[in-house]
Amino acid sequence: MNDVTSITSKLLAKKITVNKALIALSCIIYMEIIMKKLIAIVALLGFASFAQANDSFVVKAKFYDNKSLIGSPTLVVNSNEEASVSVDNLYSFALTVTPIDGSTVSLATDLKLGGKHMAPSLVVVLGKEASINIDGKELSVLVRKSSS
Repeated sequence: MNDVTSITSKLLAKKITVNKALIALSCIIYMEIIMKKLIAIVALLGFASFAQANDSFVVKAKFYDNKSLIGSPTLVVNSNEEASVSVDNLYSFALTVTPIDGSTVSLATDLKLGGKHMAPSLVVVLGKEASINIDGKELSVLVRKSSS
């Protein structure tokens, strides 16, 4: 009888070991599937960032000094690259457009106008005018994606 108990307990131990091995193998396969999905997601996000990073934008700016229009340049700007324009002693304007998502961008600007300097950052909805006025110096911008 002892031999039967011994054999039974050895068989049960092997069955438990096999079950543990099957569980471990299942976990490894499951983790491999998750890793492949994560890699695909990261690749997709990287592609979306790359595609977005190559966008260019048309920025129509207007500069006012005490409600008088001083300049209204239109710039074509590549995302994440600085663009600038200046006219003699009237104004100097530089900006960088950084896409946030498909409908909004962040603008980092630097404007020298009428002896004053301002460098506001704005979040702008594409196709909608945004403006900021500081001590009578106003910057108004309208940003659209470039069709080229």
